[in-house]
Amino acid sequence: MNVVYIIGNGFDLQVGLPTSYQDFYRYYTGLESKSESVKKLKEAIKDKPKDWSDLEMALGQYSAQTESVQEFCEAYDDLQRSLRDYILKIDELMKDGELVLNVDADTLERGFTYPESVFGSDETYTIEGEYESIAPGLMRGQNIYNASVITFNYTHVIEHYLKQILEDRFQNRSRYLNSVQHVHREVAKNQSVWVGVDNEEQVLQEDYRTNPEVRVRLLKPWILSSRSRRMLNDAKNLIQSADVLIIFGASLGPSDQTWAMLVSEKVSNGALVMLFIYNGKSYPSDNAKLNDQIRYRDEVVKKMEQYGVKILDDSRIFVEINSAIFTNDLPNSHDDNLKLALQKLSGPIAIAM
Repeated sequence: MNVVYIIGNGFDLQVGLPTSYQDFYRYYTGLESKSESVKKLKEAIKDKPKDWSDLEMALGQYSAQTESVQEFCEAYDDLQRSLRDYILKIDELMKDGELVLNVDADTLERGFTYPESVFGSDETYTIEGEYESIAPGLMRGQNIYNASVITFNYTHVIEHYLKQILEDRFQNRSRYLNSVQHVHREVAKNQSVWVGVDNEEQVLQEDYRTNPEVRVRLLKPWILSSRSRRMLNDAKNLIQSADVLIIFGASLGPSDQTWAMLVSEKVSNGALVMLFIYNGKSYPSDNAKLNDQIRYRDEVVKKMEQYGVKILDDSRIFVEINSAIFTNDLPNSHDDNLKLALQKLSGPIAIAM
């Protein structure tokens, strides 16, 4: 049974990493601007922070506020380098143990091999029945639960905590985690991270849409197909061969439309889906929670239909809210970790986002 996890920034935030765009802006807007184009970009972020809640879509919109391709590319390059530096520092602090995270290897491993265990007993029983229909014998411990991760994150939380498990995945395990794919690139000192939009229509300045200088920076699918065609094909094949899709912390919004359509088509073809949502609410009863679970399921079905994919049967979409699937009982230390990261980067807190 092939299980594919689609992981977004909600995962990093849940374990306590300060990796939201708002966190990054507090670092970036405090840096010295080396040109007028960079200064103009930072002013745009500070003037209307809500418009920049989604950095990637905002960059496509911002293109219409620039006077030339050169101005846009200069500002983009500065932001991209700074984002790499910021995420790289957080990744290093995480690996060095300087950040306090509410996660450990055992909890993380269980989240990636027994995701159904955090659902209510009725739902767990139903999901296990679906497993049995997909892969007869799974409940008897046969080695046929093959999980892979497609992550939109740049950090290495999974690899850091599960390094040994990833290396020993075939040794005496009935369920194992096979691989981790970073489709937006993983952070490293010698390479940029990929940040941009999904297609040309999301670049508001129409004159830039076919410009090679802009395309090589802003169009993620084009960059991925040009620079890492093998990874693109591997990730697509994982989704297309999946029996089970588990979506955690990933909105699959407009800037990742290519991936959203692949997921939607797989759901339309009958894949079992576990969708994890965080809203911070406290529910007085299972019935009250059920109302929101149904609503979130309806919303994801409508989103998929917006991508042109009709979901005729949503009975195999299971929704869990505010689950601690990947975390232990420690509090989320996001704010403290943000302060530490900013201190290490020597970047003043410019604005309260």
